[in-house]
Amino acid sequence: MSKKTIPNLLMLKVLLGSDDDVARLLRRCSWFLIADLGKTLIPNVEILKRCNMPLDRILYFLYVLPRVFSVKSDIMMKSVDKAIESGVPHATYAFILAVGVFNHTSQEMWKVMLQTLRDLGFSDNVIITREYYTLHCPICK
Repeated sequence: MSKKTIPNLLMLKVLLGSDDDVARLLRRCSWFLIADLGKTLIPNVEILKRCNMPLDRILYFLYVLPRVFSVKSDIMMKSVDKAIESGVPHATYAFILAVGVFNHTSQEMWKVMLQTLRDLGFSDNVIITREYYTLHCPICK
C-alpha cells in the first residue's frame, strides 16, 4: 500500500501546494490515495490546461467534482472534445459538468437523451447552459 500512497501524497502536494489542501481533497475523495494518479489525475489536469483552463479553476473543479478526474486520460480527452464540440464555454462550471457527463455516458445514451430533451422542448442553447447541467446532471447518470 505504501508503494502507491506515498508517491500519490507527494504528487498531490506538488499539484495542490500544501498539506492542508491535500487533506481537504482526500476528505472529499480518498480514492486519490490508491489510484494511479500518473494515469488519471495528472494527465487529466494537463488536458484541461491545454484547453486554456486556468489552474486555479481546475483545482476548484477537482475539489468540487473529483469524480470527473477519476477516468483514464483517453476517456477524458474524448469527453473534453465532446464538450468543446457541444459549444459549452471553457473554464465554466457547465464545461466540467459536461465533461463529467460525457465521461460516464455512452455516445448512444447521450444521443437518445439529447433527442428526448429536444422533443420535450429544450433548445440546444438551454441544454449547454450551467442551469441545465446543474439541474439535470443526476438524470444523465
